[in-house]
Amino acid sequence: MPMSRSSRGGLPILVTGMLLCGPASAGSPVQHYSNDRFGFSVDLPAELIAEPPPDNGDGQAFHAPDNTLRVTVSGLNNALDQTLTDFIASDRARCRHQPPDYLLERPDRIVFSCMTADGILYQKTIRSGRGTDTAFVSLRIRYPASEKARWQAAVVTASNTFRILASARER
Repeated sequence: MPMSRSSRGGLPILVTGMLLCGPASAGSPVQHYSNDRFGFSVDLPAELIAEPPPDNGDGQAFHAPDNTLRVTVSGLNNALDQTLTDFIASDRARCRHQPPDYLLERPDRIVFSCMTADGILYQKTIRSGRGTDTAFVSLRIRYPASEKARWQAAVVTASNTFRILASARER
């Protein structure tokens, strides 16, 4: 897939430097989450509250104490043999503009950010595994556009640290 980027001027979307800069809040405390079932990890702000995990161990949801930010990290086996584009289609359809305000497409990952009816959605989805043993792991972050300045560093840190662990790549 070709790499494409789009941006709409004036729209309060977090995109600038997301892939190019390191964690924006190097001194801020973080909590590290890793998922053994799907073999991925991410660093999130320490202030986020973990919600009860699902019984199947596919991921974890977190929220800010005041509920202005919600983060979900999860994996899903590719039982339907979908392409990465097909897998994210329903999330991407929530964007008010098509293409999304920010879009990066690579063969093994799609990253996008856009305005939805509920605010800003940032999503990074990575295809993991090989052949018929593939899975999709996703980082989804949602927050009101009015909270962009407050949560920008957290989104950058989560995006830059969200990764497939080496042991999962070998599966």
